[in-house]
Amino acid sequence: MFFQNAEVYNIAEILPLAGDEGYSLSRIPESLRLRLNASAQSRAHNPASAEIRFNLNSGNARIVLRKAPSATNGRFDLPHLAEIYRGDFFESWAVIGLEWTELKVSRHPNLTQLRVAARRGKSRFDPSLVRVTLPHLSRIELQCIEGDLSAARADQTPALRYLAYGSSITHGMLAVRAEELYPARVSQAFGADLINLGFGAGAHLEPEMADYLASRTDWDFASLELGINLVRNLPVEEFRQRLDYFLTTVSQAHPDRWIFCIDLFPFDYDFLNDPRGEMYREAVRECVQRISSPRLVHLAGPDLLTSTSGLSTDLLHPGPIGFAEIGARLTAAMQQKMFPTALNQ
Repeated sequence: MFFQNAEVYNIAEILPLAGDEGYSLSRIPESLRLRLNASAQSRAHNPASAEIRFNLNSGNARIVLRKAPSATNGRFDLPHLAEIYRGDFFESWAVIGLEWTELKVSRHPNLTQLRVAARRGKSRFDPSLVRVTLPHLSRIELQCIEGDLSAARADQTPALRYLAYGSSITHGMLAVRAEELYPARVSQAFGADLINLGFGAGAHLEPEMADYLASRTDWDFASLELGINLVRNLPVEEFRQRLDYFLTTVSQAHPDRWIFCIDLFPFDYDFLNDPRGEMYREAVRECVQRISSPRLVHLAGPDLLTSTSGLSTDLLHPGPIGFAEIGARLTAAMQQKMFPTALNQ
């Protein structure tokens, strides 16, 4: 979405705050957000993998952000970092707090050298493009984006786009930086741009979300992380019904695109010998087999996160080791399906 001569990437709506200066950000349209479960409605305002992108034509750019007071706290209140990149090259970071925080960006003196390095390294983004990655774990509000700016050109960003839907594991709970998330690692590996639609505690597979994903045409391949937000409170037969509509709707709308269906990663039920985890995994496996679409692929969560040391102490969310392993193994599984000939070169 474009705002004040910049692109706010992976944001679908920017709405004025009631009774205050500034704007709220949402990764999905408001008409959809209000029809989803309460967790998804809230987490849609957390700009996971969202970025402010622009070309700085002259002078300085000024961006003003803050963390909303209603943000998560306690164990999940990790540092909320905005990071500044020149294309793929990291430059600096700032902690975004409850007060309006000003970020300033100037013309880079080393831009010519950065362009040479980018060409040699096959970078995803043009170094002339300023990218401000937003904190992913709390509601972030925007006051303004100022300066002599222009939006990104098509040749400055990846042509390939990867869409990731899922729970807090896709959203990035417990990750300090947006670049740590497994969807971010996958997009980096494939030289793709990332559309992150992870919603902590909110991946309920509603038909409205299925219809929305089916209607989007701005992605080339996708992963759907399925089940962990429903296993504790939804009978498996009801899960099967919801899953069937979700996968059928998305896959039939995009039969030419690879869609990777990830069942439950290892979690506490597996260590308590509770059968519901395996029942849910079997439901995903059987649904993919029943639909039998050539580019709809089932992936077992335990095959992507194999080490228990990859889990945090809640035995649900991955820690840094877990995010790295999921990213590497998911990339390999996707590579094998989408680009098998490249493996033999």
